Amino acid sequence: MNITQAGTYNVVVTAANGCVDSANVVITVAPVPAVTNIDTTICSGQSVVLTPVYYPAGGQSIWTNGQTTANITVNPNATTVYSVLYTWNGCVATGDMTVTVNPTPTLTANNANICFGDTALLTATPSLPNGTFNWLTTNQNTQNISVNPQITSSYNVTYTLNGCTSPQATSTVTVTPLPIITVQDITICEGQTGVLSANVNVPGGTYSWSQGDTTSSISESPITTTTYNVDYVVNGCVSNTETATINVNPLPIVSFIADTTTGCVPVTINLLADTTGQQATYSWTSNGAGSQVGANAQMTFSNGGCYDVTLTATMNGCPNASTMSNYICVQNYPQASFSPNPPAFTEASQTINFTNNTLGATGYVWNFGDGSLSNEEYPSHLFQGTNDGFTITLIASTSMGCMDSVSVEMTADIGAVYYIPNTFTPDGDKYNQTFKPVLSTGVSSEGYEMLIFNRWGEIMFESHNLNVGWDGSYGVDGLDCAAGTYTYKITFKLTTAEDKRIITGHVNLIR
Repeated sequence: MNITQAGTYNVVVTAANGCVDSANVVITVAPVPAVTNIDTTICSGQSVVLTPVYYPAGGQSIWTNGQTTANITVNPNATTVYSVLYTWNGCVATGDMTVTVNPTPTLTANNANICFGDTALLTATPSLPNGTFNWLTTNQNTQNISVNPQITSSYNVTYTLNGCTSPQATSTVTVTPLPIITVQDITICEGQTGVLSANVNVPGGTYSWSQGDTTSSISESPITTTTYNVDYVVNGCVSNTETATINVNPLPIVSFIADTTTGCVPVTINLLADTTGQQATYSWTSNGAGSQVGANAQMTFSNGGCYDVTLTATMNGCPNASTMSNYICVQNYPQASFSPNPPAFTEASQTINFTNNTLGATGYVWNFGDGSLSNEEYPSHLFQGTNDGFTITLIASTSMGCMDSVSVEMTADIGAVYYIPNTFTPDGDKYNQTFKPVLSTGVSSEGYEMLIFNRWGEIMFESHNLNVGWDGSYGVDGLDCAAGTYTYKITFKLTTAEDKRIITGHVNLIR
């Protein structure tokens, strides 16, 4: 009989011989055990605890992998079905649990190098498609993100597919600071060359100037103030654009005039600079009169010749000069000198030839003392009535009108003919080396005396010999006398008379 309900049952047994017996039997009906399967899904590499629900509890479990615990931990590499045999009170139930294994995606992310201020594009690349991205640093969920950090930074990202999240990938953005370039402005004078030099904080890069140069320094000669731009690139990063200016100061205008440009030495000439419209400082130089400063100059030229004058004007540190070559021409005074031949009148009517010994003259005016004049260089003149003598004057002049004059008194003295020169030049050549009177006939050697005095009355030379003249020295050591004018006193007697004649005058010593 099939009993499905628990209870007390009376059982009657009848034997073959007809005997009958009965008894009460208590029947307990045990429940049929059951296993409730709980399927699960995991990601590859994970483990899971299988926890089926057993009914009723308290039975014995045995798994297909041989484990006998109610719950087991598994980590399959692929989807796997795990079976369990559950026995309770002799009753057996089975269950199957499926562990579905989804693959865990992998993920890579690129690194980037940028310059300060630039933007980097970061891309996450998964091993499997159709998942979702999660940039942990920026909280963005796209595959690509754009970032512009100011310093080197890292960005973390994960990727989830079918509930499986990849290991975290990291993108590093290396930020290179921008190079810094500086150039100082400079100031030059018009016509000069200026050098602009760039300074950078990171060496090893390349330069790019607005006019095309690629060196750290450039040399330029602008006509007017000009601005230049320069960039600097190092490690792919471009600096700020630096601007530098070459300021060009104009040169001052240089112009001048003189109140005169010619004269006789010493001549003082006033020079005036044209200062119109400019604040400049001025300096003057001349190879004949030294140097002076100031807008106006007064220069004295003491020696004959033609001289250059240079005016230099300086404004804002910029000099400009103008030279006038042979601008000032001055002349020395001539040295008038002549000698008559013969030196004295010996006849009542006599022609005298004049030897012109003048130095440095171009024009001559002779006054013969009898009302006659001549412009000849070497004249001859017929004198009438010479008994009282004549004073002959020579005026010598230069092309600039510098004049000197000399007068010679010619006497008439029958029996005594003499001439006393007024200049001599003891300079070592063969001309005019000594000073002495030129005496001819009628002069006695006895009682002759010639004394030479300086301007203080000191005797510089003394001679008692008609043939010994003064060579321009003094003292026992024969020291040279200074150039200048000296006084002579000459005493002599005629051979035909006892009275003495004394002649005084001046002689010029020229070296």
